[in-house]
Amino acid sequence: MSNRSKYSHGLSSQYVRMNWEKKSSENRFEGKGNENKVTFAGLPLNNNDFGVKMVYLDVRGFNYFYNMALDNIWVKIFFPKEAKNHPYPLGSQPNTPNWYYYWGQEEPSLTDRYYDSQDQSPIGSGHGEWLLKADYSTEIKIYDVAKISFYYCTKTMAHENQHERDWQIVWPNGYDKNKDSDNDGLDDEWEISNCDICRTHCSGLPSDQKRHWEDYSRWSQQRAEEVENNYPNKSSSKDWASPGTNY
Repeated sequence: MSNRSKYSHGLSSQYVRMNWEKKSSENRFEGKGNENKVTFAGLPLNNNDFGVKMVYLDVRGFNYFYNMALDNIWVKIFFPKEAKNHPYPLGSQPNTPNWYYYWGQEEPSLTDRYYDSQDQSPIGSGHGEWLLKADYSTEIKIYDVAKISFYYCTKTMAHENQHERDWQIVWPNGYDKNKDSDNDGLDDEWEISNCDICRTHCSGLPSDQKRHWEDYSRWSQQRAEEVENNYPNKSSSKDWASPGTNY
């Protein structure tokens, strides 16, 4: 007879291998013999593949015309939090910890996002950072301190996403130097029409460029902190790190 064990919800994907002590020559999901042992190697692609899952075993008869359910069991599937053995889909940042890869799926980034192995931002005590580069493209960095917990990490990512969202409000079609006559990084029309935010702009475009950006930064920071402070804690259903909320 042939013993067959299956993982539900996609865990038998290309990234997860089923290794039987006594292998079937016909199917990688099947073993053979009255006694056998199967182990699973590799980690799945998605965070949703972890958690409470059912593993079940059935037996296929000699004539291959019937299957008999033999046993099933509910289990909890976790990933090692600080290991770096998650799948690396094409284009993903190399050498990143599992917590960053899986937890980050629950708060997808609105711009390029990178893991930084430094404990925190070198310019402050931050656990994340939204950066405007010299060419006015943007990126987000998440520092190693964000590994404290699923909730801490995801609300950090949400905070930085709000900065990107605000930038896209100012520049919905991307930065255009021709629309930034005072070279402060902000769209002229947006500055003038938002004098409640950029309070130095009401009489036109003033010469104090630094003040313009400070007004905008203060506004965006307040909005990002509001998002972070009100961010829902989904740890009980989404955190399957070991160690972690559910482990």
